[in-house]
Amino acid sequence: MPDRMTKANGSPARRRGVGILFGAWAALWVWSLIYLALGWRSGSSLAGAIGLGLGFLVWQALAAVLAVAVWIAGRRLTGRDLWLSRLPLALALLLVLLLGLALLLGGRAADAPEAPPVQPASARHSSPAERLA
Repeated sequence: MPDRMTKANGSPARRRGVGILFGAWAALWVWSLIYLALGWRSGSSLAGAIGLGLGFLVWQALAAVLAVAVWIAGRRLTGRDLWLSRLPLALALLLVLLLGLALLLGGRAADAPEAPPVQPASARHSSPAERLA
């Protein structure tokens, strides 16, 4: 006779499957951060920075696909296992929200008015009499 925890929390095979998907998601998620940290030191060109950012986003997109799989596979779980199966997609959505906020705020900073140019002291006054006045 199966115990009540196994029946309420899904079969052991389902829990094992969700655990494997969760582990694969965690590995991709951590690898994207390692990729970003290791690539950050390798170059300082604009093309290198764009490539690094796109590489990070590709690893995060792969992790997001697994996050959706973890969410779907964990639908019948309960308690702590259910909440753990929701964590990957919640972090993926948080990343999308933060990137959208950064793009929004970055666009607003680019639209800010420019400060007027500062004239050198020698160009402000054309004669010694004007400097004393």
